[in-house]
Amino acid sequence: MKYMTTLLAAALTLALAAPLALGQEDVMTLSSAEQGLKDRPPVVFSHAKHSDIYDCTACHHEYDKFMANQGGGEAKCSECHQPSATAKNPTPLTLAFHQQCKSCHLKLIQMKAPQTGPIMCGDCHRAGVPAAPQAKEAKKK
Repeated sequence: MKYMTTLLAAALTLALAAPLALGQEDVMTLSSAEQGLKDRPPVVFSHAKHSDIYDCTACHHEYDKFMANQGGGEAKCSECHQPSATAKNPTPLTLAFHQQCKSCHLKLIQMKAPQTGPIMCGDCHRAGVPAAPQAKEAKKK
């Protein structure tokens, strides 16, 4: 009985902690304004769809001095990549998104994968697409 109680307590703790550990919204809006872009609509991005398929370190990365991906936390891209290049991080935010997303989508196309992602501007930056829920909440504040 003692073993069963401990097991149930551990399972309950994991069930309650899992959503906190994942921390990302299922669908998020990548703000063009945050990137310094005024002529493109924001991108609605399905984090859930990507995280079901790919390891977090595919996008969330930190590089060592040999440019090997050491993983990374749950930081937003904009926490390291600024709208303009800096001495500390020479890859501006827009270029970081374009390199990361388009290069992966192009690899899928080259592999003739059954599902690939968009590579053209208008396929991601779509006018009239409703913003993700957290973006709507941020506008209200």
